[in-house]
Amino acid sequence: MPLTHLSIRNTLLGLTGFLGGALMIVVAVQVLGSMKDRREMDRLVASNLLREQLAQMAAALAVERSETVLSLAGSSDIYVVPLRQATDHRIAAITQQDDDGQGPIEVFSIRDELAQHRAAVDAAQTPEERAATAAAFNFFGVSAVNRLSAARIALLVREQPADPVTALAFSLRSQASTLLEYLIRSRTMLALNAAGRAGDNASEEIQRNAVRIDTALAVLRGNPELLGSEIADQVQAIEWRYYALYRPAEVAAVQRTGAADPALAEAAVLQDGLRDLLALLFSASRAQLFELRAESIQRSVFWSSLFFLAALAVVASVLVVRRRIVTPLSELRTAMLELAEGRQGTALPASTRQDEMTAMTDALRVFRANDMRRRRLQDERLALHDRLKEAYRQLKLDLEAAAVVQATLLPPSARLGGLSFYSYFRPSRFIAGDTFNVVRRSDGLVDFFEIDVAGHGAPAALISVASHHSIAQAALQRRAGEGLADLVASINAEWPDSFPYFTMILGEIDPASGKGRLVQAGHPAPLLIVRTGDVREIGDGGLPVGIIPHATYDVIEFDLRPGDRLLLYSDGLTEAEDLNGQFFSQERLIEIVTAHAHDTTGALINALDSALRNWRGSGTLDDDVTVLILEAEVEHERA
Repeated sequence: MPLTHLSIRNTLLGLTGFLGGALMIVVAVQVLGSMKDRREMDRLVASNLLREQLAQMAAALAVERSETVLSLAGSSDIYVVPLRQATDHRIAAITQQDDDGQGPIEVFSIRDELAQHRAAVDAAQTPEERAATAAAFNFFGVSAVNRLSAARIALLVREQPADPVTALAFSLRSQASTLLEYLIRSRTMLALNAAGRAGDNASEEIQRNAVRIDTALAVLRGNPELLGSEIADQVQAIEWRYYALYRPAEVAAVQRTGAADPALAEAAVLQDGLRDLLALLFSASRAQLFELRAESIQRSVFWSSLFFLAALAVVASVLVVRRRIVTPLSELRTAMLELAEGRQGTALPASTRQDEMTAMTDALRVFRANDMRRRRLQDERLALHDRLKEAYRQLKLDLEAAAVVQATLLPPSARLGGLSFYSYFRPSRFIAGDTFNVVRRSDGLVDFFEIDVAGHGAPAALISVASHHSIAQAALQRRAGEGLADLVASINAEWPDSFPYFTMILGEIDPASGKGRLVQAGHPAPLLIVRTGDVREIGDGGLPVGIIPHATYDVIEFDLRPGDRLLLYSDGLTEAEDLNGQFFSQERLIEIVTAHAHDTTGALINALDSALRNWRGSGTLDDDVTVLILEAEVEHERA
């Protein structure tokens, strides 16, 4: 009996402490997360400053390179010392920082090489020496700018911002820097060409620069208004001046149907405009990062304050429970035990409050004769309830553990060479009969499969794990020259008759060539989402694995070009029923995919999830739902 007393008392206090502790843990997780976000924002701000300085150094170096080459060729009388001082100023701003990133390492190397090339420029006397020195300085300048661009890209990859507006500012900054570099190159070639010192391939070089400038301008047109009307107006002005004024003058100068001076003058104006645009972009990105950092600091302060308040609330709750519930209940229980043992003279606890404790004390006087019998029956019911609760808890833990094990078989969204894949996996219960996998082979090809085992719950989940392992092993041990159809036929022939059948899509994609092949074994036909927005089905059925032992299968070939996506799904999606028993249907799936064909893959998956939940009218499912999307990346995404 003393154990029961301790159990009641400790259970009340423990429950209060547990709930309070859970609250504090949740808040502590938020505190740690906000502090982590704050540290990440500090790193991102520092990285942004370094990349900004690298971009400014690259621009200054490009101008010095251009004017030095023109001066050596006799096509410019600009005094290069101020340009050198501007470059040295940018280099000093970076080298004085204590940073272990790639950027400063490149800057130290470029600084030393630049000093050597400047000495060679100053020492050049004869026309032959000046021509050779100009070529060497130009080659070094182009290489140095490219190295600085690579350093900026490496820093950006390491500290990639999650905020889309900040990411857009970074992208536009990169394109504006690229545009300025190639405009300076074209201006240099125009001046040399006008002086007859550009060589035979001057027009081809100018044309290549024009193509690169067109590409950079196309990217600059991508939603600059998100960063403010001033930046959008500046982009529009640069684009208009380039195509309306500079480009025609450049073509005339190259074809020698007009003088080079108009093109050179317009190039100088465009350079000033691009420097102004870069300054605006640098300012916008800094302001955005400072705002995000301020928000992270506010979140950190908020959650830290909430943590201390939660701690005070927990302590206060324990004291209140102890005083108002635990202590009176303990006294009342002692009296009840004494009465049950036949001590009729036991004094019942006195209470001046009109609450439940007083009512219980009064009830003792009426029901003391029946107290022991009721207690015995209550103890038996509680014991039975605890056993049932424990059995249910253990079963739930087992299912949750099985779900965790099953989830470890599924690969997270990732990038494999030139191919990315994303998934959407919702079991109808704890564990599912659906599974999938995407694996990159040593030869560069990417294997993938999606499986839907007949049935639901634990039996289907066990079969899905077995089939996942069997197919993965079969793919890895695939003999040279063995086709996908033969592999599926072999799996089907060896599948035990006692196991449920399953539907499957098994395929492979060559990211380099954009060619793909797949075998459809009773699985819903995949959808090919072309970059242009067209959506079409691939395949027409096939027999599930485990139905007919000697079934044959066909290989379906398709093209997956950069920007195209292949969407695989299980029938739990199209056969999901609404409150009236109507299927979600394949037609509705195609409508949704078509409507979001130009969205990102993440947005497309979110749209499917939202549509499915709205269709069901709840968050429950009657069947497992799996969606696997493979996307061929475009070139700039791979970079």
